[in-house]
Amino acid sequence: MQLNELAHYYLNAKDVIKQTVDALPENEVSGVSEMWEAFFANRTRQEEFDGILNMLNGRYDSTSGVALKIKDEDKEIYSRLYSAVFEGTKIPDCSMFGNPDVLKVGEIYSYASYLQNYSRNRDLIPFCKERFRRPIHVLEIGAGYGGMAEQLISAGIVDSYTIIDLPNNLVLSSTYLKAVFESSYEFNICGPLLHSKALNFIVPQQLQDLAEKKFDLVLNCDSLGEMPASVASTYISFISEALSEDGIFYSKNGHRRSVGTTEKVTDYGYDRFDLLKIEPTQVPSLVFDHHSHVLYLKKKSANGSVSVSGTLFDTISELFRSGIHYEISSILKGVANNDLNAEQEKFLTYVKDIYGKGIIDLKIKFSDAGLQAAVDYLHGIELFNLGKKAAAKLKLADYVPQSRSAVAEAIARFVLMQIDKAYLADQNYTNGVRTEFLLKTMKLDLHNPVQRLALFKIRQYNVRLVTRPFTKGDIPAAVKVKNLIMKYLR
Repeated sequence: MQLNELAHYYLNAKDVIKQTVDALPENEVSGVSEMWEAFFANRTRQEEFDGILNMLNGRYDSTSGVALKIKDEDKEIYSRLYSAVFEGTKIPDCSMFGNPDVLKVGEIYSYASYLQNYSRNRDLIPFCKERFRRPIHVLEIGAGYGGMAEQLISAGIVDSYTIIDLPNNLVLSSTYLKAVFESSYEFNICGPLLHSKALNFIVPQQLQDLAEKKFDLVLNCDSLGEMPASVASTYISFISEALSEDGIFYSKNGHRRSVGTTEKVTDYGYDRFDLLKIEPTQVPSLVFDHHSHVLYLKKKSANGSVSVSGTLFDTISELFRSGIHYEISSILKGVANNDLNAEQEKFLTYVKDIYGKGIIDLKIKFSDAGLQAAVDYLHGIELFNLGKKAAAKLKLADYVPQSRSAVAEAIARFVLMQIDKAYLADQNYTNGVRTEFLLKTMKLDLHNPVQRLALFKIRQYNVRLVTRPFTKGDIPAAVKVKNLIMKYLR
């Protein structure tokens, strides 16, 4: 597409979106969380066309909140991480619109946001091809700059793709996808829904316009967990009615992301669906993140299928959040097949008591090596929180060589470094570059004792939350100072 043609499209899209928002009343899904208010406040270049042309470049802030950007000094570790993640995988070529900062991954070149999206689509695209065997109608709630949409459309599985998003983000996705696909689809900005060979872009105030439409795939990555809890629940209710008979809802979301967001996974209202699959997020990007659950859901049936309800799913999601991901693979399969065994149920009950009551039993044992490793990790962290450092060291030292989850290994090593300086020199990571990446992105300087001790102090609160997720009380002063510094740096 020619430069001035795209500029005209962008300005027109922005005007149409604004006029639509101004003309329609607010509704139950048009609210904006504190988190997104902060992201929008950080965008100083989105109103400029230059900011749109460079939306994926690290020097521009026009995609704050929706695109992963990395600094030059971090490129080497990101390249090694993604080379490990996608080893043996053919990564599709990508558009260079947005002037992204390029990474070399194996023998190809790509960029961080594209690779992060493909870590999800690598499984989702073949799943959809196998399930539907035809072009499908897709609805994405909260599409960011349009990265997931780009990959699904490029895979050749899409008939129509509808995006509903906050106005500022809708301007980004509509312009990005226009630049990528030009005239391959009909582009519809805030108009009546087109249901064949079309890309539709609508604002939340238009949700009622979708009431009679059916979609084969509805997806949401992260933004349900960033919305006010009532807004997320309303969207979930809508999705349960919007799925086609064989339709799928793909949800990658966390919980307790910020003030006013969803507290527990079961608060989302997933019990309106049946479960096909549950798994942790594929590529965690931060150690102390709100690590997401990934759910493949279908329309609810009456034949005894698995429903996402009860404390079982809350406990599993808390394990994900604590950093335990692949130690519990046997449980995730058992849940999806509705055939948990007695030991797995015992494990979940015990972990629930750790999180809810602070109860630990150091004599408890599990024959499943993954479950025992997970318990060793949780015991070690809770013993550290109790000030029993010698006992914590023994448990975490048992866990690290058995670890199957990079996040838990990184947290365990972070704690061990505080107990015994010998662990500062141990870089023989059980989970390889994935663990190394998480420790490096903490900005942990192993050779600077002042910086190291300051970081330990700041992150002690996060360590406490690993086994005490429902801790109430004021955020420590060190964390408040850190948050203020990060806000200023953004």
